[in-house]
Amino acid sequence: MNDHGTADSRLRLGIAGLGRGFMAMRATLSRHPRVVLAAAVDPREEARRRFTADYDSPAYATVEELCADPTLDAVYIATPHQFHAAHVALAAAAG
Repeated sequence: MNDHGTADSRLRLGIAGLGRGFMAMRATLSRHPRVVLAAAVDPREEARRRFTADYDSPAYATVEELCADPTLDAVYIATPHQFHAAHVALAAAAG
């Protein structure tokens, strides 16, 4: 059983930032057999809509909302560099 009470051993990954950084890793993450792209955050509404359509997973407008999602195991920080420290701190504080 995983932390969510299911036998699924895949890592439920939240993506912070759906821009160039994520796009560079998208194919690798999407195809990995032990990773589920379970949620995302981006300030752009179109990017959120596309993620939800592509992955049937929620997309949030703020990193705080993403980090509050109790179904996630980890967060991949793909936001612009100047935000990395703050976003890592938010993810770490959320566990």
